[in-house]
Amino acid sequence: MKNRLRNITAVMALLLLCLLLLASCSSAGKPSETGTISLTEVAQADGVRSVTLNSRGTKLTVRSTLSSGFVENNSRTTVYLFELPPGVGADSLPGLEPVYSFRASTKSTWSAPLAEGSLTRLYCSYVLATKGDDGSYTPIGAPVPVLNPEVLAPGGQAFPEAMSIKGLAADSVADILSLGTSHALLDVAIEDFIAIPRPAEPASLNTTDYVFNGITYHFNDASLRELDRKVKTLSAESVIVYLRFILNTHPASLADKLSCLGFADAPEGARHYAVNINNEDCAGYMAALFEFLAKRYTRSDRAFGFCGAFIIGHDVNDWSVSNAAGGDIDPQAYVASYARLVRLARIALVSNYAHGRVYISLGRNWNTPADSPGGMSSSAFLASFNATNTASGDYNWGVAVSAEALDP
Repeated sequence: MKNRLRNITAVMALLLLCLLLLASCSSAGKPSETGTISLTEVAQADGVRSVTLNSRGTKLTVRSTLSSGFVENNSRTTVYLFELPPGVGADSLPGLEPVYSFRASTKSTWSAPLAEGSLTRLYCSYVLATKGDDGSYTPIGAPVPVLNPEVLAPGGQAFPEAMSIKGLAADSVADILSLGTSHALLDVAIEDFIAIPRPAEPASLNTTDYVFNGITYHFNDASLRELDRKVKTLSAESVIVYLRFILNTHPASLADKLSCLGFADAPEGARHYAVNINNEDCAGYMAALFEFLAKRYTRSDRAFGFCGAFIIGHDVNDWSVSNAAGGDIDPQAYVASYARLVRLARIALVSNYAHGRVYISLGRNWNTPADSPGGMSSSAFLASFNATNTASGDYNWGVAVSAEALDP
């Protein structure tokens, strides 16, 4: 009787998990009738104000403003515009060449093709800077990414309507369907999908190749086929699918080229590991994976099924156990890093499906700090994440919260 009661409790906890997860996201993550909600201008007095694409999605325009006070105090100063590739922050300006410069003025505009050859500016951010006598650069304002990536998305159907609020987080498609759920959360273990082919065998034998930003990335066929089966089966039954991206392996245990995916100082034995989006190689892998899966699961012909919602990480306000990055990491830097990862996923998704939804994942400790040495309350993390996003241009994002039994 006791075991039977435990099993029933476990099933109820799983049902409750997705019910709360989706209910908490319903207002923040719901797109408008014409697509996702994006701000097309950032409220900073000095710096880049907007980075937008034209209606055809072929040209990118960066508009900057400087306050009259700044101009008066720096009337003979040259201001530089920098293009920051994914994974590169404003602290890396000394290693970059500015794409544009102008004498300090209240307004400035720079335009360029979105794509040049195989390279794209879609995932870049832009920041102004001044140059000191010693040759160092000082950023002006926060970096701003492309604010309207949904312009690139082909016309598509609205986000599907759910039959009910009942959902399940599980690996078993049979369990999801037999319980009559309307929402299904599927985990995508990042290290299982990004493949490094062995030199002795052709990549085409066990991987699917995808060219992103001039680089060919490889994705594991076995993992793809399994995810295809789940997504296609569930969406064919009108179940709304959510993909949750997690890293389950410590970077030291990953293949050499994939060790960049996590933080080297993360503790061993954590539940999940934070993605080190500050590493340029990692940023390339993640942008390619997000874009590849976004294209695959939002196709108009539904060849692989449909999924238009990404959840990034798991209980990310705990950076010691649930999203391990190391106990000594600076909290503000950690939140900023995660915010850049979420934005990367969002750009990849909504540039292929305008109604796409992205969610951040928070733990159950709303007002209390995390039990582990590194972490903060969910409410504090949420406030910091919101402030970081607002500084670089807000967009329509949602919150996913896991409800779990104390004794699973």
